[in-house]
Amino acid sequence: MKAKQICSLLKSIALLFFVLACFVLFSSGSKGADGPRVRKMTVEEYKAQRDRLAWQHRISHNNDGCDAFYYPANKEPSAQGLLERRAGGLPQTGVTTISYTPQSAGFGLFTHKTKKGEFNTWGDDSVKGTKNISKDLADQGRDVLQIMVDFSHANKMECFFSMRMNDTHDAATTEKKYHPLYPTLKKEHPEWLVGTVAERRELKYGRWSSVNYAIPEIRDLAVSYVEEVCQNYDVDGIELDFCRHLTFFRSSAEGGIASDNERGMMNDLMKRMREVTDREGMRRNRPILLTVRVPDDLEFSKAIGLDFEYWMKNHFADIFIASDYFQLNQWKYWAAFGHKYHVPVYAGLSESRVKKGDKRFSRGNEASYAARAAAAWDAGVAGIHFFNEYSGKAPFLTSCASVDALKSVNKVFFQTTQQGGYLPTHYLKTGEQYRHLQLLSPDTPWSFKANETQSLQIDLGNEPGRGARTILLCCRFSTDVKDCPLKITVNGKPLSGGQANGKWSQWFDFELAANQLQNGINEVVFHATDETTLLDFAVSFSY
Repeated sequence: MKAKQICSLLKSIALLFFVLACFVLFSSGSKGADGPRVRKMTVEEYKAQRDRLAWQHRISHNNDGCDAFYYPANKEPSAQGLLERRAGGLPQTGVTTISYTPQSAGFGLFTHKTKKGEFNTWGDDSVKGTKNISKDLADQGRDVLQIMVDFSHANKMECFFSMRMNDTHDAATTEKKYHPLYPTLKKEHPEWLVGTVAERRELKYGRWSSVNYAIPEIRDLAVSYVEEVCQNYDVDGIELDFCRHLTFFRSSAEGGIASDNERGMMNDLMKRMREVTDREGMRRNRPILLTVRVPDDLEFSKAIGLDFEYWMKNHFADIFIASDYFQLNQWKYWAAFGHKYHVPVYAGLSESRVKKGDKRFSRGNEASYAARAAAAWDAGVAGIHFFNEYSGKAPFLTSCASVDALKSVNKVFFQTTQQGGYLPTHYLKTGEQYRHLQLLSPDTPWSFKANETQSLQIDLGNEPGRGARTILLCCRFSTDVKDCPLKITVNGKPLSGGQANGKWSQWFDFELAANQLQNGINEVVFHATDETTLLDFAVSFSY
């Protein structure tokens, strides 16, 4: 063989090895500018990692997302200024995950830069002393969602994009004036809504400005909003917030219930959401978790079109968060779904909104949140989700983060904490028939006739066994009391003694021993010796 031929052969062999090396380099991993390349996961490996991530211990915090929209007008727009408002203190708490809502009110209107939806760059003139800095931040190089992602990851936290599936704050729109959050989409396509502005007083269940998920274009848009975020931001997960707000079809808005066909539409929507997050997660080689926030009763949810049990069976979401401004069941009911389908279920703790409480026992302080979290953990939930919590420094964000952290924290258990603002009948004519918890609060007091008996069941988690220094059973009446107008039995045993509270004249207290209570559900029976009104009821544990 001639020298030229040998040389040519050697060059061909060298080129072949170079091509093979390039193939290995880009398919199996190599050293690059950003470090070693990661081998692409198989579908099976992806799902396994997705499942492992779903079961991580997680305390999530949703701050309502209007921190950029209602920014102080006298303050210079900056990423640091945005973070200081509600998120800055979170790394020093027990929160693991920021679930951030770039407004998404109304449908498709966002404070992060979007091409699929509408970028909200204007403000709300009705709220004096505020301005919307969303465009200012984007012009500086990072929009609100990017700022939250960067902040979360810099502090070893997760960031989920939370989208409100049908927020209707814009229902205040009239024939003469649009609400500041009324999106262009609704102006251009009023036929895509469940009602019309003229029907704003006629549709009694939900709000007329809700988008109608029976419209294919609405479902397509919802999927496209999520897809765009998955492609443009390094989020750890997506949260689909169905609780804001709970109207999806005209059927329920008119006083009926969703049909099988309508539930099928939402099932298909969830299947598509799953496909989008998995596809985009596979593309970036790191799972994108999918979370949903739904009411805590299956039949209520199905009546408005959300069959979350079907979603659990078919693995359409990784994490399920329950309850909003009303709670329909004890937490054990919700935890049972998680155990049955082996999915992580979280307790959603929204702010109370009970309006007529007094200052002795606040439903918004650490003792109340600690009691709620303790009952939820004891029931077997996998995580806690704080919704509409503006503070990033509240003590309960640390104390509620685990069973161990709660052990020596004072707690006040109320019969009713989540009640104000939105009731089941706000969205569903028959909503109250799905409630399996009795209401007792200053907003819904109990009136007694002489010799009348009423009872309740209160969930105390495993608190009775923790060795509290003082346990008080406390009743608040509509008038000042010196003697208790009720004879009370707890778990079948009558209470004796007790005294009027010297500082809080409407309250009458009984000091209890731990053995008078039991872990979990406790039955309390009230028998009136005279006419009276019970405004509130609480069990307090002090350590």
